[in-house]
Amino acid sequence: MAVGFNKACLKNVFTVILVLIYLLLTTVAVFLAYQTISDFMEKLNHPVMSVSYKEVEEFAAPGIALYPGKAQLLSCKHHYHDNIPPLVALDILEERNCIKEEVIYHGPYSNQTQKRAIVVRGPTDVRNRELLFLQFSRNETEEDFSAISYMIFAKFSDMLESSDKAAFMMDCERNYSMWTFSGGFRTWVKMSLVKTSGRGDESVEFRQEVIYYL
Repeated sequence: MAVGFNKACLKNVFTVILVLIYLLLTTVAVFLAYQTISDFMEKLNHPVMSVSYKEVEEFAAPGIALYPGKAQLLSCKHHYHDNIPPLVALDILEERNCIKEEVIYHGPYSNQTQKRAIVVRGPTDVRNRELLFLQFSRNETEEDFSAISYMIFAKFSDMLESSDKAAFMMDCERNYSMWTFSGGFRTWVKMSLVKTSGRGDESVEFRQEVIYYL
């Protein structure tokens, strides 16, 4: 009788242990499934952006806004990398083949600050390394200007088609970086067009590499 009771008791103990192990394994499986689903939903809602580089033949002409101050624009021409133009004399205005427009507007951060921007149509021919050659001088001293600021925005055509160019330039100054290069140098600015795509959104910017030449 005692032996039968012990066997029944031992059997019940093993049954309880097996049930506990089963519940433990089920809990772990449910937790892992929940964690996997949570990670998947997190990645779905916050996708990691990937960067890929694709060489193109050409892109839409960017707008290059120059802020010359008292400097005078002497030359504005489109060239290619194997045809570098010489400097022109300070008292000569060269023929220009670039499209440009002057815009006067108030700065976005202070209505008291009036700005004059010369906006030119940027290069488009990537394959042939088209470049835009600009030369400035200051008439007062007949010397090169000390510095000039500039800004690059995505499409020159957006500015041309805008009904309020002053407001357009104010928005550009809020959203794009301002750059400066020194006078007395031939300055090369290498531009790379970068498009970033997200969930139903795409941004366009130009990354720049500046190299100075005496």
